[in-house]
Amino acid sequence: MKVGWIRKAGRAAVLALVLVAPQGCAYLQDRGDDAAEMFDVGVTWTSEPCFSFNLCLLGLASIGGGYMDGHFAGIGGGQAGVMRHYHNGVDLLLWSYDEVAWGDDYDVEKPETLTAWYIGPVGWAQHPERLPDYAFA
Repeated sequence: MKVGWIRKAGRAAVLALVLVAPQGCAYLQDRGDDAAEMFDVGVTWTSEPCFSFNLCLLGLASIGGGYMDGHFAGIGGGQAGVMRHYHNGVDLLLWSYDEVAWGDDYDVEKPETLTAWYIGPVGWAQHPERLPDYAFA
């Protein structure tokens, strides 16, 4: 039985640890935070029937839309766990508008507590000041 690949993988893991260790725990914490902000995956539920579907294409365009005001369990909005969640939007590839909120720090009646942005080339041209954090400026 060949175990050479196990030794090579072990050496690579040790090398990775040696390179990362001097950076300290803050480095690993930052990478974990980055990973949590890269995607949203979980389960949602509401007390009233709602519909929302959104497919984001690398922050360049989106398709979908809908309305959802309920709860979310999973990884979302850079957080993990069970939390309140709100989404309202229309996504038409070249033009999209979305409002999103995670956690308990928002009020749907107060737009300043929601994260809102325009996506797609037409949306960016109309409202350059409302780009999402991850958009190319």
